[in-house]
Amino acid sequence: MTFRFWAMFMKDTKTSSTLGEKDALISEAQSLLPDYRVLLYVPNVIARKWNQCSPFGAWMDILIDNAGRGLLWTKVHYLCFLVSVIEWTTHICNHNHGAHWKTIVKNKRIVPPLIAKILSNNFRNPYGVLAIGGLNVLPLWCIGLKYEIFRTHLYFLPVYTPEIGLLVFGFGRILCLLAEIWCIKEHVKGLLINSSKY
Repeated sequence: MTFRFWAMFMKDTKTSSTLGEKDALISEAQSLLPDYRVLLYVPNVIARKWNQCSPFGAWMDILIDNAGRGLLWTKVHYLCFLVSVIEWTTHICNHNHGAHWKTIVKNKRIVPPLIAKILSNNFRNPYGVLAIGGLNVLPLWCIGLKYEIFRTHLYFLPVYTPEIGLLVFGFGRILCLLAEIWCIKEHVKGLLINSSKY
């Protein structure tokens, strides 16, 4: 399962010269979407059900999430790896706080109101849901637009669905980006203050 998922990202439709090859890749992507969901969500459910949560598990969860999204972003466009770079940088900045990074980040001296709204109640609020939705769904949505999946395989959806989804998830990703930039800025500021003591 995992091998099929990762192997799909080694292919590129630009090298596919025929429509049949492109359809085959889209068909393969559709068959692998359940594999992707299993890879991302089943370990979390199992860990919580059997009370096997640990700092290592939390770290590994973020590692798998970032790697998967990074691969998805590079299928949208090769320059989209920069989105993944910001995600990895944020992970590095928040990792030193451990499993309770959200609490520590929120307890900083001055948290901008928008960032506080995004982080409040462990992202379980309209701003947080929109940000996490943009984080996780936007790369898949963009792949759907790039490979015309909405036109060919999801033709039964209203005609404006791709554009509405792009706006909603794009706005959510911008909210997430604002929170990521703030976390990175706070971390760098802390590093600079600590390094000035030496």
